[in-house]
Amino acid sequence: MERTLRQIFVENLKYYRQKKRFSQLALAMEIDKSVNYINGIENNNTFPSIEVIEQIAKVLKIPASKLFEEQGSPKNAVIFDKAAFMQEISSELYTKIHDDIERNIEQVLNRY
Repeated sequence: MERTLRQIFVENLKYYRQKKRFSQLALAMEIDKSVNYINGIENNNTFPSIEVIEQIAKVLKIPASKLFEEQGSPKNAVIFDKAAFMQEISSELYTKIHDDIERNIEQVLNRY
C-alpha cells in the first residue's frame, strides 16, 4: 500500500512528538496554537502551513524535512523495509529451490 506524503508526515509528527516526550498540549503551547489544532493535524483533519511545520521542527529539534521522510518513524520504516525484505527472501528462496532441483535431477540422471 502506497503511503501519501500527508500520512507519512502525520505518523512522523506523532512519532517525534512522543519521542521528545511532548504532549499535544505542550507542543501546541510551544508553537502558540491550540491543542485542537495539533489534534486535528494528527487525526488528518487539517494540515499545517510551511511556517508551522518549521516551528514544529524547531521545537522538536529536528530538520523539517525529517517530518516527510518515508523512513522517519519506525512504523514507516517497517513498511518500507518489509517490502524490501520480502523481495530479498523471495529471490533467495527461488535461487535455492532452483539449484536444489537441478542437483536432484543431475543425481537421478547420473544413476542411469
